[in-house]
Amino acid sequence: LFGKDKMATFERYFVADKATHKETSDPYFTVAYSAEACDRVLEELKKIPEVTECHYTTGNFDMFIKIYARNNHHLLTIIHDQLQPLGLSSSQTLISFYSAFERQLPVMDIMPGEE
Repeated sequence: LFGKDKMATFERYFVADKATHKETSDPYFTVAYSAEACDRVLEELKKIPEVTECHYTTGNFDMFIKIYARNNHHLLTIIHDQLQPLGLSSSQTLISFYSAFERQLPVMDIMPGEE
C-alpha cells in the first residue's frame, strides 16, 4: 500500500466497519552489506516484489530501499525472512506517514552549460 489514509479517532466512533480504520504508511529501509556482496544483494532485492525501489547511497548505509507492506507484521516478515538472509550487517527502518509535499521540476529550455 502506498501513502497514508487518514481517519481521525473521532470519526472511528461513527464508522462500524473496522476495516476502514486502517492507516497505511510507506516504509523505507536503509541497509548495509559487505562490499563484495552488494551486486549479489541487488539481484536478490529485484526478486522481492515488495521492494519497489533501490538506491545506492553515501554515508553509513550502502542502499536505501522502499518497501510496500500491508501492515507492520508484513513488514517484519519481509525484513526477517527476505532481507536478513541476504547477509544484512546493519539496517535502519524509516516510516513515512505521508508526503508533506511533492513537486515536479519544470522542463528547462536551456541545457546545462549553455547560459
